[in-house]
Amino acid sequence: MTEKINGVDKEFYDDINYELEKNEDQLSLCFNETFAENPENMKYIASKLKENKTVKDLTLSGKIGVNTENVIQLAMILKENNTIKEMQLSDNKFGLNPENMKILSEGIKENKSIENLGLSHNELGCNSDNLKYLAEGINNKVIKGLYLGTNELGKNVENMKKLSFALKENTTIEDLFLENNCLGENLENMQNLLNGIRTNNNFRKLSIYGNKIGSNLENVKVISAILKETLIESLTIGENQIDANVENVREFLKGIQENNTLKKLFDGLNLENYEVEDGIFENLKKEKNISGY
Repeated sequence: MTEKINGVDKEFYDDINYELEKNEDQLSLCFNETFAENPENMKYIASKLKENKTVKDLTLSGKIGVNTENVIQLAMILKENNTIKEMQLSDNKFGLNPENMKILSEGIKENKSIENLGLSHNELGCNSDNLKYLAEGINNKVIKGLYLGTNELGKNVENMKKLSFALKENTTIEDLFLENNCLGENLENMQNLLNGIRTNNNFRKLSIYGNKIGSNLENVKVISAILKETLIESLTIGENQIDANVENVREFLKGIQENNTLKKLFDGLNLENYEVEDGIFENLKKEKNISGY
């Protein structure tokens, strides 16, 4: 029979204590699915982290969202710990239960230290209430970087409407990561993205890798508008089929031509079939001192 300490397997207890006793500013705790089945596990982690003054960068992954008690404990960490600056919470299934997302967002709203928040791979797109609660949470005027990759947000336009509202309200956000979210499936998704960031003078970095944006020229026009109307400095747009036709490429180049702030561009474009446009693109990057690949 496995020895337990305060309801926690001794091996788990020892592992957590070992990691914390290192007194390092970075802590990564990634567990298998059985971790979430015992709420005492998360309760023990919370008891250690609520008052911890060493950890600045926390990664916590292990299907936490399948159990409401786990989420309550995580929210307590958010409310009581004021030293963590970055928290990555990917692959925790928070989106499967909007009520759990509500609890988590309440913790986010009360937190006054986390500047970078990661919620990738959490199935947030399966219910638009998840984005409603997230919008309420990130309106804490602290978060600067928001990671929401691989959540299928574009499958329901209500998701991007709610995210757009959140971005308008929280102008402290500088970096937004929306990789692999099916945004290109509906033009309204792209328009909502533009509307959310166009009035934010602090906005600097956008990653929309892998969203099939090039499937519709109107989507590419939105990318061009982002380049023209915001102060963006870094853009990642690979795997979007923007190079699928010359009309897309020309529209994208219009945005580059009228942009005066871009410093890094990760485009992944293959322009070997568009010799003239390729030449223009290379000259623009040299002229504007844009790095990337």
